[in-house]
Parts: sequence; structure tokens; C-alpha cells
Amino acid sequence: MPKKGRKAAALSEERLLLMQQKMLAEEELSKKKEDMLTQFLKDKLAKEEHNSALNLNKINLQWRTVLREVKARELRKDIEILSQTFERVVDCKDSVIQVSSRGPMGPGRGLEEWLAMPPKERKCSRRANVLKPGFHAPCSPRCC
Repeated sequence: MPKKGRKAAALSEERLLLMQQKMLAEEELSKKKEDMLTQFLKDKLAKEEHNSALNLNKINLQWRTVLREVKARELRKDIEILSQTFERVVDCKDSVIQVSSRGPMGPGRGLEEWLAMPPKERKCSRRANVLKPGFHAPCSPRCC
């Protein structure tokens, strides 16, 4: 029986050694899978970050385009308003020149007097000149 005991001990040692090798191989395989998965996830994260940066740039570009269009519309509107204001001022100055050249005191004299007036009086005189024709018109029977 001693031979059987030795054989059994040797067999159990071999089994134990075989199980340890199997466990080591499984651990290595598990570690390898974990490393591959980690690397895959790192690559995927890097790709996502890259795509996020590109998409953010695209969105910023489109947003700037929209802002430029809005600003251009606002500027066109401002230019139109300024153009109308300029035309009105030019017309007003033309009318002052015409009034001064036809004035009772001779050409140039009316302009000097008009320019000597304070701005509030100029505005009032301009309005009065506009309202004079209607004031002197014959009265209709409805208003009396």
C-alpha cells in the first residue's frame, strides 16, 4: 500500500499543479480580455471626443452664420433709416435755401436771419410755413 499512497500523493500533487496552471491560464486570459476591453473603450472614448470637437465646431460655424445674417439685416435696416433721414435733412436744407433766395430782403439775407434764429424757433418757423397755405385757404361750410 505504500506505493498506492505515493501514487495517490503524486496524483494529487499533479492535479493540484494542473489546477494551479489552469487557474493561472484563466487569470491570464481574464487579464488579457480586460486589457483588450479597456483599450477598446479608450479608443472609443478618443473617437467620441474627436467627433464631439468636430460637431461643436460645425455648430459654432452655423451659429456664427445665423448671427451674421441677423446682423446684416439689422445693418441694412439702419442704413435705410439713415438714408431716409439724410434725404429729409437735405430736402429741409434745400427748402431753406429756396426760401432765403426768394425772401423779401433779397437773396442770402433770409438765410442769415434764419441761421441766426435759435433751433427751436427755426423748427417753429418751418412748421408755420407748412401750415400757412392751409390757414389762408377758404373755410368749408362743414367746419363753421
